[in-house]
Amino acid sequence: MNKRINFLALVFIIASIIAILAMTFIAGVGGEYLKDSKYDTRTIRSYEIVKRGNIYDRNGELINSTDYVDGKYIRKYNYSSLYAHAIGYMDKKYGTTAIEKTFDDVLQGRGSASTRTKLLNKIYKEKEGDHLIISIDHNLQKIAKEALGKESGAVVVTDPNSGEVLAYYSSPTFDEKDIESENNSESSGLLDRVKNARYTPGSVFKIITALDMLENNYNEKIIDKGVVKIGEGTISNAGGIRYGEIGLKEAFMHSTNTYFAEYAYKNINSLVETTNIISDLISASCNSFGFKIEKGNDFSNAIAGIGQGKITASPLAINMITQAVYNGGYFYQPKMVSYSWSRDFKVRKEYKSNKVKLPFEKKHFELIKEMMIEVVDSGTAKGYGLKKSGGKTGTAELANNKYNYWFTGFSDENNPKIITVVVDNVSYSGYNKAIEIFKKISKQNIVN
Repeated sequence: MNKRINFLALVFIIASIIAILAMTFIAGVGGEYLKDSKYDTRTIRSYEIVKRGNIYDRNGELINSTDYVDGKYIRKYNYSSLYAHAIGYMDKKYGTTAIEKTFDDVLQGRGSASTRTKLLNKIYKEKEGDHLIISIDHNLQKIAKEALGKESGAVVVTDPNSGEVLAYYSSPTFDEKDIESENNSESSGLLDRVKNARYTPGSVFKIITALDMLENNYNEKIIDKGVVKIGEGTISNAGGIRYGEIGLKEAFMHSTNTYFAEYAYKNINSLVETTNIISDLISASCNSFGFKIEKGNDFSNAIAGIGQGKITASPLAINMITQAVYNGGYFYQPKMVSYSWSRDFKVRKEYKSNKVKLPFEKKHFELIKEMMIEVVDSGTAKGYGLKKSGGKTGTAELANNKYNYWFTGFSDENNPKIITVVVDNVSYSGYNKAIEIFKKISKQNIVN
């Protein structure tokens, strides 16, 4: 009997130790895994008892703030839906997204918040967070929304000298105060098209195909007949135009499909390798380039060279490679938060952006930059009245007789800007609205 009692006592002691260790893990290490999840009731409660820090644009415009209503704090979105994807939301049920998530500790006055804020919170037994100043220009953000209008698509604008994001707008958007309705609707408003969409890029991808050509010392002249049969399919130029004898410069300027397609099916492995190198360096910031080749399918491989078929890209990825062209071979990782202020605005912490150099010849980027200027002056973007700019047009054909219209480029008209625009899933009209949006944005001054 004594042995049985001793055994049960031992089992009880061991079980108690295990329970204590488990509780300690959950309260300590495990808490870090639960933090910000919908199962972490501490985080949910903190949203109501902490005066979350404000978020301002680069010029001090108040974007997101916190109000005290009926004994609890609630997040206020001063420009509902305008910054829904760029800044994100804070919701008791669905948590946080975008900047509101990445900088949650700062805004809540804990973790990576300023030492001064955490000290003041202890002294005064208050709970307040630090404030954020983002790089977006509020005026430019409004213009991006107005220019895109009711169309589905995305606009992203960056500063090539710093990587600062100056505008970031995805349409359709959503109301940050009513995430429940958006989750239960058939709309795709929650999708951040700037960073996460997987678009067929069309001819803007010819920037990368051209880079691969130059890296392989390819600048052959061909006799373009307006159409070419490769494998089981036929590839034609827009409007079936015949350009006669052309080289890379003329083919890029006029976006000649036959020229790039013939190169791609003969050099698909090289093109894939170049794309993957670029994609790996960009992928830390967004959905980069998706590229699938079909062995033995010459037609599929050929149309990849013109940005069709089994190839995808996000607008932000296209923006970053455009920035690399403008800069001569490097880009900055996108930076949307410039700095944080302590709760009393006395301590400032700046955030830097990493510079990323692509392992290709600088002179090749310089040549592509010259060709992009020719596109505006004499090529497919001629007649739109663009000034001090270069770019690349794109019309990606979709399976449902719809199209994605693209334009990506650089403008020095009023401050250097890298601007990428896509208007998606529209009927063909021959008129590229993306260029008009680019034009409106390029004319705007940015206050530094």
